[in-house]
Amino acid sequence: LDVSAGPDASDPYCLPAPERQPFNNAGGNLKHLRIGIVERYFFDGDDEVVDIVRAALAQLFSAGAQAVSLDLPDVADAALASRDVFAEAAAIHESDLQQCPEHFGEQVRGKLLAAQRITRAAYARAQHFRRGFTQRADALFAHCDVLAAPTSTAAAVAIDNPPANHAQLAWQNTII
Repeated sequence: LDVSAGPDASDPYCLPAPERQPFNNAGGNLKHLRIGIVERYFFDGDDEVVDIVRAALAQLFSAGAQAVSLDLPDVADAALASRDVFAEAAAIHESDLQQCPEHFGEQVRGKLLAAQRITRAAYARAQHFRRGFTQRADALFAHCDVLAAPTSTAAAVAIDNPPANHAQLAWQNTII
């Protein structure tokens, strides 16, 4: 569980994270592990993805882990704000997008082009929201040791044959 803990030293925009105690699973007993589950939004995706995550959680619970039901009421708002924060990606890739747009897939290219039209005011509001949302999400760790959720709301699909709802589900993967 420590694999994704802490800031990314190679990301110049990453904020330092508070030190967390490393997870120790000596002996395979998970009775002291509290797994926070935010059902809202994160489990609203492809049934295939959700079923796989629920099966993995069932294994953890059968090994003694405790389920802690949590909520982030404004998580859908975070997804909307993340679209405005995507202006950061548009700025980073602006030169490449202008010089060789064919290097980007159709979906990503469309998102980057749309992000170039985001106003400064919308970006500032999204950043303000992001700070508060991050604090609310961090506060969940007072009730659990780890949060568990699908990391993607959509199963992998062939790039040339996505299902009709794939674009919407793909946007759900970009939470602030």
